[in-house]
Amino acid sequence: AQGNLTEALRILEKAERLDPRRPEIWHNRAVIFERQGIDDDAIAAYARALSFAPDHGPSRAALRRLTGSGSMHIPADDA
Repeated sequence: AQGNLTEALRILEKAERLDPRRPEIWHNRAVIFERQGIDDDAIAAYARALSFAPDHGPSRAALRRLTGSGSMHIPADDA
């Protein structure tokens, strides 16, 4: 909210190391990517949030806005 996106990403990286399954981490990362105009990374991060919390409304709404669909094929693992 304060516009320091680099610092915010650094803090989110720390949070991810502590608990990578928190959808809020991925959602907030996606918001930052969107603000930076990196929509592909934002879409991937919103999808990652949904992989941990399929009912996470804010991420689903953001995906709908960016892709036209609130659902995504989410791989079972990074491979």
